Amino acid sequence: TNLLEAVSCLLTSQSFLETKAENLAQFDKSYFYIKGRIIKDNSIYDAVLSYDKGIKRVLVNSKAITKLSVYKGYFPCIAFSSSQADEFFRGPVYRRRVLDRLIMQVNEEYTGLLKDYYKTLKNRNIMLKAHNFKTSLFSQYTDALILLCARISKERLEYIKTVSYTH
Repeated sequence: TNLLEAVSCLLTSQSFLETKAENLAQFDKSYFYIKGRIIKDNSIYDAVLSYDKGIKRVLVNSKAITKLSVYKGYFPCIAFSSSQADEFFRGPVYRRRVLDRLIMQVNEEYTGLLKDYYKTLKNRNIMLKAHNFKTSLFSQYTDALILLCARISKERLEYIKTVSYTH
């Protein structure tokens, strides 16, 4: 898993197993450095991911990438541990999460769309739990959720069409 995790980190700037970058460093070290050559669309990219004293840096062809969120779309990749792969077979909610993770790597607008959806859903649920809500506000939240769900579904379908192929 160390090699797979290093490749995944280099491609996405984050681990698929570990949430804290400092935990990726070798025992008794406070830094790590991953370098690799990536071939994409008949082009060659030299990429470097480094971490030292709480600062993560990414270089592509010797140029610093200042926004890691932008870098995640350079080389879309998704990796799973065996326990994460098992989740995939539990049901559609887990498969949608995997699909969302993939789309967020290539579509920054989609990330914002999901954030808006979950924020609206959370606010609507808080209002429902309070048992003293206004019907007009409930309707506004519901209408917003319907629009957000439609846009999310459209983006998911477009992504699936993009990555699918027919024989």
